[in-house]
Amino acid sequence: MSIARQWIARAMLGAMVATSVVTAAAPAHAQQPTAGQRDEAKRRFQAGLDLFKEGNYQASLVEFKRAYEIAPNYNVLYNIGQVYFQLQDYVNASKYLNQYLDEGGKRITPTRRAEVDTDLDKLKGRIAQVTVTVNVSGAQITVDDQPLGQSPIGQPSLVSAGKRTFTASKEGRQTIRKTVEVAGGDRLEIQLDLPELAPGQVPTPLPPVTPTDGQPSDTPPPPVAPTQPEVEKPFPVAPVVAWSVTGVLGVATAVFGVLALGNDSDLQELKATADPDPAELESKASSTSTTALVSDIFLIGTVIGAGISIGLTIDYATSDPEPVEGRIRPAPPKPVLKANVGPGSLGLAGTF
Repeated sequence: MSIARQWIARAMLGAMVATSVVTAAAPAHAQQPTAGQRDEAKRRFQAGLDLFKEGNYQASLVEFKRAYEIAPNYNVLYNIGQVYFQLQDYVNASKYLNQYLDEGGKRITPTRRAEVDTDLDKLKGRIAQVTVTVNVSGAQITVDDQPLGQSPIGQPSLVSAGKRTFTASKEGRQTIRKTVEVAGGDRLEIQLDLPELAPGQVPTPLPPVTPTDGQPSDTPPPPVAPTQPEVEKPFPVAPVVAWSVTGVLGVATAVFGVLALGNDSDLQELKATADPDPAELESKASSTSTTALVSDIFLIGTVIGAGISIGLTIDYATSDPEPVEGRIRPAPPKPVLKANVGPGSLGLAGTF
């Protein structure tokens, strides 16, 4: 038994002890979208990206939302939040980015999570708390023509910073509208009193609402394009199985390597005796040779298994399955890995 083989046996034994296979259950999704729904969702997602690049944020928002409704995928929430950010609707931007973090959970990379946390910190400084009070109950309250609730609301409402137009209306009452400058972090109270109309009196028409700071304009701010989303991958069955088989082969290599070392030691002690029994000597030599050969065979299998496992792992890591929201990046070339086994030689060769 050579010194090199002894070290290989020890190294393989140590590696097998240190190696463990970690499994995780794939997330269960109820009511998976059909293939047709996935195709439509990808088409709408791509349309949302194209519209965003053109600066048509409202249409882009509609497409992203429709894609999420058809085939829910947490990555699309990130894009919806970014579009709301560009529309200066800071309340909805914060809402969807928080939902993205909640639904994505541990699947979101630390880099992306840090980026979203930074955006959320900015948004906190651009959101105010406004309490709208109306002198009658059951009045419909809106902010910039978007429903806020029905009086009495009873708690502060989150409102984006800027010039905000609050409106309260109820049948039989004169509709009241008030425009207020809202700064980030404000805690405001707004009173809207609706005068009662006399019998037969027609409500006075209100002037049209002019665009405010929170509405899209002809010169939108420089866009921060939604990045291509992270991709969910299925559980790596093939790499896990390959590494498990490789581990078994490695353990077998270590076991037979240890047996070969023991047999070789016994053989050397037998040869050192004054008058060794030829039959026992031949048997011990044969046993030593057999265990060493089996150890070598398992070692070759371990190396080949490791090569295959590495190839499958790289293939899984570099694969680019299409997510629901569509991904336009071409898939990278597949790695090629081969084991070279010859008389007195053992090695791996390949391209990545």
